[in-house]
Amino acid sequence: MNKILEFLKSFIGLAVFLVVNELIAFELSTANTQTKFILTACLGEIILLAILILIFRKRLKKDFIDFDKNYQKYLSFGFKAWFAGLVVMSISNNIIYRFMDIPANQQANELILSNFPIYAVISIVVCGPFIEEMVFRLSFKEHIKNKYVFLILTTLIFAGIHIIPSMKSPIELLYLIPYGALALSFGITVQKTDNIFTTVLIHTFHNTMAVVLLAISTILGV
Repeated sequence: MNKILEFLKSFIGLAVFLVVNELIAFELSTANTQTKFILTACLGEIILLAILILIFRKRLKKDFIDFDKNYQKYLSFGFKAWFAGLVVMSISNNIIYRFMDIPANQQANELILSNFPIYAVISIVVCGPFIEEMVFRLSFKEHIKNKYVFLILTTLIFAGIHIIPSMKSPIELLYLIPYGALALSFGITVQKTDNIFTTVLIHTFHNTMAVVLLAISTILGV
């Protein structure tokens, strides 16, 4: 029974994430001006971030102290794992793009960046990585001790949450491969360093690079 309870506790962060996102989506559906849309979306992201920080405050404090002492070693390993995941992600994306359109999640990010650049930066670069690392890595790391179960579960949930909600055809499940490659690299990094701030910073770096490249390609019309 205790093991079952510990396993269920690992879904607390995910449950909060889904509930708050549904509330945000409902509020956004009633927004009748661009200003209201941006304010509602930004406020929702900040509230979600605050709730998660409150839930995981003890672990975050512990990890922050540890990261301050060992950040060079942690980031060295983390960026190597991220690069390996990025290579797999890029290769699989290039193959899938030959037969399919880009995933709906990426299309949505491109639309948000084009129409609401301020919100896009806050959501994708500032709040997003911290929120996602707490939801998809930290909450499960706290309660799932088996490293293989942790890696498989967090990889599938992270990739699935980015693909399945906006999926129009079962063939789009192929995008679980590129998203899963990145998720697996983050999961391995958390397992190795036992510190969530490693993946928060690397995830932030990844999203920042993605936004910059997307902005450049939009400006150049590529």
